[in-house]
Amino acid sequence: MELIQLQVLVAVAEQGTLHKAAVRLSRTTIAVSVTIRRLEEEVGLTLFERSKRHEFYLTSAGEELVSYARRLLSLQGEALAAVEQVKVAKVCRPKSLGQAM
Repeated sequence: MELIQLQVLVAVAEQGTLHKAAVRLSRTTIAVSVTIRRLEEEVGLTLFERSKRHEFYLTSAGEELVSYARRLLSLQGEALAAVEQVKVAKVCRPKSLGQAM
């Protein structure tokens, strides 16, 4: 399972359709569909119920996975922010006397 799959899962869950999720993610509808299908194959469960109007509704398994996905994506954001802070601190740190000579 990859973070991009979880991003797609959350987008479909929040947008309700593949098309809206694709627009939000700047991906094609087919790419979003394939990602969801592969994720369902990987976990061995149906994550969405599909309506005849192309609307997607989370199953109980989907709800559970979306909850974890949101937490993982939040942690990803925190990790990236922490690394960025280290980068900024490194750039802004004055050189020590030993390095200046």
